[in-house]
Amino acid sequence: MAEHPGLKKAEVEIGSALSDKAKLKGMWNHLDYNGNGIVSVAEVDKWLALVDRDPDIHTRKFKKVEAKMQRLFADEARMRAAWRVLDFNGNGIVSLAEVDRFVADMFPMLHSPRALMRAFKYTTLVDGDGDEWIEPAEFPALLRNVVYFNKLYDVFDRMDTDNDHRLDLDEFLKSLSLIGLSLPRKEAELEFMAMDSNSGGVVLFDEFAAWVAARKCPVDDSVRDHFVRASTQMRRAPTAAAAKRVSKAAVSKLSGVEKRLAEIVADEKRLKMLWRKLDKSADGHLSMKELHAYMSNKYPLLGRKPALMRAYKHTVATETDDDNGTIEQNELPALLKNVVLFHKILAAFDTLDKDNSKQLDEGEFVDGLKMLGLSTTMDADKRSFKAVDADGKGLVSLNEFCAFVLNHQDRLPKLA
Repeated sequence: MAEHPGLKKAEVEIGSALSDKAKLKGMWNHLDYNGNGIVSVAEVDKWLALVDRDPDIHTRKFKKVEAKMQRLFADEARMRAAWRVLDFNGNGIVSLAEVDRFVADMFPMLHSPRALMRAFKYTTLVDGDGDEWIEPAEFPALLRNVVYFNKLYDVFDRMDTDNDHRLDLDEFLKSLSLIGLSLPRKEAELEFMAMDSNSGGVVLFDEFAAWVAARKCPVDDSVRDHFVRASTQMRRAPTAAAAKRVSKAAVSKLSGVEKRLAEIVADEKRLKMLWRKLDKSADGHLSMKELHAYMSNKYPLLGRKPALMRAYKHTVATETDDDNGTIEQNELPALLKNVVLFHKILAAFDTLDKDNSKQLDEGEFVDGLKMLGLSTTMDADKRSFKAVDADGKGLVSLNEFCAFVLNHQDRLPKLA
């Protein structure tokens, strides 16, 4: 008697389900085809046939960003530079908030909060050591997981036609082709029941991702056969090795690239060459898009959009004599200076803004002045805070902090 083609896969399914009540319940829903509480030989045969029908997810949307990621993986120096951008406070460990900032700046297409959170947890708990931080050795896995979970969420989002962040049966039935399935309605309903692990009648992204993992469904040939729920807790403290690392001031990390740019500005020939590289369109005007494209690739430490945007706008407002709103070649030295300055300001602000509230209290503001080399005396620094805190609420925004530093940039330490 010939072995059923789905039997080997069924053995694997059963083995993994025995230690997981949700999987076991989903498997029973598959087996009990008519819902009468008992399973016949015919129903087992139907289930074996269903097991042999493997879902398969393919995407096109992320090809370019994935190719960019592959080039990054292949270049060790760029990977180290990218880590320095991610770990902007230099303490050797990064939080979810830091990952969020990094992805928003470097890979905006992948900036999906739901996908990022699951990529972060998968990296720490499956690929990493179980704490709530990403460390350098986990960085490549993090990037791969960010791509994977963005692909997965993109498919889920397209299936979710009413945009309520959950799938009902009707949406699932209409979207089977997106996950590589073509099933009769009854079998599709069973698949949905297996996916709906809490029998709530709808499938959340966590349940969808868990089903994809349980079915070992390839997502552009990438398979994650484990799943970590969003609610899973991680160890609160960083690893002992990471905790012992000496934290460096984020601002000091920019000194090397600042020195290189200063050398370029001082050399007319190199400055002209840099302009040609920046002005890709060769129209004599540098756009914000051209600036970001070059800086994020050549100088990742200077690739943060919020800093670049502020530097660009400030240069246009203070250095240009025309009304075209763009940067011209003679304004490049001032732009480069502002790019470094605003990255320093943003790095200091982010380092001090530990709760990601986008505001600094008095103590944090004073620490920021010390970090940037603008501190004088404690009393003077506190008076400066009160002057900046115009509404008297005891908090200073990023824009207010930027304005203060710009007004006192003549006091900033000079390059040696």
